[in-house]
Amino acid sequence: LGLERVYVQAKRWQGSVGAAVVRDFAGSMDAEAATKGVILTTSTFTKDARSYVEKSPKAIRLVDGDELAGLLLEFEVGVLRAATLVVPRLDEGFFEDV
Repeated sequence: LGLERVYVQAKRWQGSVGAAVVRDFAGSMDAEAATKGVILTTSTFTKDARSYVEKSPKAIRLVDGDELAGLLLEFEVGVLRAATLVVPRLDEGFFEDV
């Protein structure tokens, strides 16, 4: 059926998530027989953590705080709509017929 096991880990950290955390996560994927993994953080990932993922044969996706916030807004998860802003624009075709 094309079903896969995806292993997910979320980190609510103040500092950057380092390569050691990503290596531990990759090892945990093996223990859980996961074929893909996602690490989400409210902060950032170190250069070494990103480098580890690029070189790793495992399918691991890193989602930092900025990207996570964008996804939450895009899919309206945990978001309240305060107001809708309408930005008018000039209809240039309207003036061509005058």
